[in-house]
Amino acid sequence: SCNTAASTFTRNRRSSGGTFPGRNRRGEQQSGCVTLVVKPAEMGTSAYAAELCRRVEAFMRERACGIPAAGGGLAVVPAKPLKISAEVSVVIKDIAFAAQTEREAAEALSRLTESRSARIGSVPCESDVYAALRNIGNIAYTSKVLLTGEYSQDGEVRAIPLDRAPEYKYFLPETGVHTVRIDGAAGI
Repeated sequence: SCNTAASTFTRNRRSSGGTFPGRNRRGEQQSGCVTLVVKPAEMGTSAYAAELCRRVEAFMRERACGIPAAGGGLAVVPAKPLKISAEVSVVIKDIAFAAQTEREAAEALSRLTESRSARIGSVPCESDVYAALRNIGNIAYTSKVLLTGEYSQDGEVRAIPLDRAPEYKYFLPETGVHTVRIDGAAGI
C-alpha cells in the first residue's frame, strides 16, 4: 500500500510526514487524490525539501502508488513551517504567585507548538489556548487571546491570524514568541 511504502521510505531516510487521502497538493478536497506531506529531519532549504519530495514521489511511483483514480493522483509536497505566537492576558487568583503563573502559562503555550510533538496540519487555535490555560491553578480566567502564525513564501515572511483553522492544510507548527500579560488579581 502507499502508506507502507511511505513509511519504508521515511524510516530509511530520517524524515517523516503525513498522508492526506482525498486532498490535492493545495490541501483542497479532491476525489481520487492522495497527498503525502514530507517533513525532513532537518528542514534545510526549500531546494532541499523539493529534492526530497521528488525522490519520495519517484520511490512511491516505482511501487505503483498514486496511480490516478477518478482523475486524481499522487502528490508529494514539503511541510511548510508555521511559527505560532500567542499574546494572552489573564487574571490571576493570587498575586503572590504571579511570576510562577506567568512561567507556567508560557510553558503551556509552548507545549501546544513544540516541534517534537507537532503534527502536520494540526495547528492549534484559540480554543486550544483557552483550554491549556484553564489547567493552570492560579489563573482565574483568560481575558484575551491573540494567536498568529508566520510562514515564508517566495522569500517573504507572511503573517496570518489563527482565530480559525488556516486554509492551507500542510503547515507544521513551530513555537514562536509567547507573551503572557497579567491584568490583575481576581481576589477569589
